Amino acid sequence: MLRRLQQVLIVTVWLSSPFGFAHAMTGGAAPVAAAAGAVAPGAGAAIAPANTAPTEVGIGDISGGGSAGSGQPTVGGGMTAQLPVANTQPTTTQPAAAVPGMIAPSSAAMWLQFCAMISQGLTNSLMMRGDSPESRRIREIRDAADRANDEAGWRPDDRYRGEEALRLGREAEAAFGRGCHQFIRVQGDQVELGPWGRTLLNEIENHREVYQREEADLNLYCPGFGQFNEARRTHFRVWMFMSMASAESSCNPGTTAQAVNGQATGLFQLEPNACPGETNQSLLNPHVNSRCAVGRLARELRGRDTLMIGRVRNARGGTQSGSYWGVLRNDDQNSARGCDIIGAWKTRSLMCQFNGCQVGGRKTAECERVDQLLGGNRCVNNRIVPR
Repeated sequence: MLRRLQQVLIVTVWLSSPFGFAHAMTGGAAPVAAAAGAVAPGAGAAIAPANTAPTEVGIGDISGGGSAGSGQPTVGGGMTAQLPVANTQPTTTQPAAAVPGMIAPSSAAMWLQFCAMISQGLTNSLMMRGDSPESRRIREIRDAADRANDEAGWRPDDRYRGEEALRLGREAEAAFGRGCHQFIRVQGDQVELGPWGRTLLNEIENHREVYQREEADLNLYCPGFGQFNEARRTHFRVWMFMSMASAESSCNPGTTAQAVNGQATGLFQLEPNACPGETNQSLLNPHVNSRCAVGRLARELRGRDTLMIGRVRNARGGTQSGSYWGVLRNDDQNSARGCDIIGAWKTRSLMCQFNGCQVGGRKTAECERVDQLLGGNRCVNNRIVPR
């Protein structure tokens, strides 16, 4: 662990020097060995300052916060928040040639994002030390990396290339609200990943062994998943997490709600006890929130063979929710969940819309069912009533 910490600090010091920063900006290789188990970021582009303009993002009937383990959603009713939306023109650079035993990034933004991934793991490893100087320094590195990622704005990514990816990007823009475009968008004839999209994609790849496999119930929503190649399966998982964020917070990172164990915060409505070492304040950072969500769901899925789950037996002989997120629960007949059930329907409906999921162009019976339920019901005072 100490060696990994040293590697992160070497990268940070190197990037903070005029030579290191300029060298990374022009695509040079950094003199640091790859950390064990780390995933090097893909080819990126030079940082361009983001011209930001506030955009109103509406919060739908459900903020989804209470669904984080409680089954008690919050009725939002048209709440809005100001979100900065980057408006940048990409300036691409050619990736540097690989150097044996070294990482060859193509931009300082991608380098710092790599630091964020490593330092997030180190932060989790140092939780037993509490608010130690080491933990604070690692968080500073992580936060600097996340800020650089935000400043980079939208950029083309080699993992989203070709006609299939372009169609996927256009369908994402149509399916999700504007706030979700911070994950992915289309500019002209190419797909661009936003800052949140890069973080989400990298973290999903860090848990490849979980997110490449097919859960037993996935054929209810995406029977085509079994025929997807590795890249396509990863794209589906990005879409799946966007579906969850859309239902939980309307992709508004500033959303908060009261939950069983305190305040649920951010894109995926997480409580601090769900993310070791984090606070309500740090979970407002969409990158921190996304990394925690992807890691937590990966841990859940390692212990079960289905994506959706209802209530399960606990060690005390009673029952409890099988998932931290209400949007991944399938006990739709449980009226105690209130409007949390609508969030689960929305998540399933959005997953059904991923291109290639519906074999032969026909929706599965479950996809048809949730679409009808969404169209025929609404939330009033945390109760589901017919429209």
